[in-house]
Amino acid sequence: FDYEGTRQGSPQQILDTVPTAQQRTGDFSQTFNRLGQLDVIYDPTTTRADTNNPGHSVRDAYPGNIIPASSINNISKNVVAYYPLPNFPGQTAQLVNNYLTSGKSITNTDNYFTRVDHYINNSERLFGRVGYAPYTSFSSIKNLAFEEQTISSQPDTTALIGLTSTFSPNWLGEFRLSYTRLQVNNYPESQGFNPSTLGFGPAFTNYVGYNQFPAISVQTYNAGSGLVVTGASPNDFGMLGGPTRTLVPQDTWQGQYQFNWIRRRHNIKFGTDLQLVRMNAYNSQYAAGQFNFDRTYTQGPDPANTTLNGGNGLASLLLGVPVGGTITITNPLFLYYKYYSLFVQDDYRITNRLTLNLGVRWEYQTPYAEKFGQIGYFDFKAIEPTTGQKGTFKEDAPGGYEEAPHKHNFSPRLGLAWQVAPKTVVRVGGGIFFTTYVGVNDAATDFGNGGFISNLLFLGPANPLPNTPPVGGSWNNPFAGGITTPSHTSDFVG
Repeated sequence: FDYEGTRQGSPQQILDTVPTAQQRTGDFSQTFNRLGQLDVIYDPTTTRADTNNPGHSVRDAYPGNIIPASSINNISKNVVAYYPLPNFPGQTAQLVNNYLTSGKSITNTDNYFTRVDHYINNSERLFGRVGYAPYTSFSSIKNLAFEEQTISSQPDTTALIGLTSTFSPNWLGEFRLSYTRLQVNNYPESQGFNPSTLGFGPAFTNYVGYNQFPAISVQTYNAGSGLVVTGASPNDFGMLGGPTRTLVPQDTWQGQYQFNWIRRRHNIKFGTDLQLVRMNAYNSQYAAGQFNFDRTYTQGPDPANTTLNGGNGLASLLLGVPVGGTITITNPLFLYYKYYSLFVQDDYRITNRLTLNLGVRWEYQTPYAEKFGQIGYFDFKAIEPTTGQKGTFKEDAPGGYEEAPHKHNFSPRLGLAWQVAPKTVVRVGGGIFFTTYVGVNDAATDFGNGGFISNLLFLGPANPLPNTPPVGGSWNNPFAGGITTPSHTSDFVG
């Protein structure tokens, strides 16, 4: 038995911006931008045509720059509670970087190995070995949602049993059965968190494929909107949630049997090698939802014009009106292939100075298959019915192969060793070899994440007034148009 372990820790620090106690209640009377100007919060429900400026709209600021408690969204009230309170003097009038915490980034590695040899009798010897090497990496900073950390677990397992049999002085047999499992398992600190506890209804939570805290960003302007703040962070406050679940287990079962027959000047080996390789992959992506808030819906007085101190992303969050978001419906992949081979080899010692190596190997590796038919291929010749053009995506049947099997892979090998002088040996050799379908280091992730659909935020029919949320729309029903799930009948056109 052998054991080896390491424990490693390195300093970790988080410096970010969190809402003040006043802000999280809707009081923005002391909220300033970096130039010292008061961030004025406008009420999007008061948006109307500006009678004094035809062709433009106008909206009113909240009295006292305070959002009434009755206007604060129930989900938003629960969400902001997951921000820690400031504990550090903020920088500039905007009070950025007002939260500081420190801890350790910890990595633990263990290696366990044991071997047992058993003498059965003069003709039979048995041995077995098992190895287990867990690897974990995590942070001592424990925040369920704010600046959420990822926990990494990568346990590796190996096991092998072998039996050597001596049938006669010139007949030997060796059997081996082995199992190897490699696994990458990264998951967020909030794993298991049910979004329904925040107030989301079943129209959303019934489609959550992986329970964790939703990814929530509070920004000056939503990334991708085309609006940026020069010289400053795009985020008004630190992010809630964010890390995703990645699970990639891979295992291999392998069985081998080899005979060794020594006959005069011949040393003949023949046997078989059988393998089952399974490679799975899952990435949750935004399985619990992702929501972006910025100042668009609370800027003014003209909602179509941006100003340095008009609106605030947190104010939009408190009102429950995100400007962007998505929920990803993703399924895990269950990939596998099988490998079969037979071989024979003869090391023929023609003379004491000349040895000839002759051999042939037949091998068949099945193409990759997916248990539930969640992979496919692009058929360049087929006609796509919607467009009438050549080329369409087709999904495999459950357990179907990606391509036609190749069962005629025979690999001859030839080698020669000639001792031309007492201190000089000439060796030559050649053969035909067949590689695997994907590559030497094939992995489940070579096939992507399987079928998935990203459903974009839809709060309702667009409001005709500029930069105004849909009437009655909020993230209480963030995907009001319904949520679409992956389908085997889809060809992804449109």
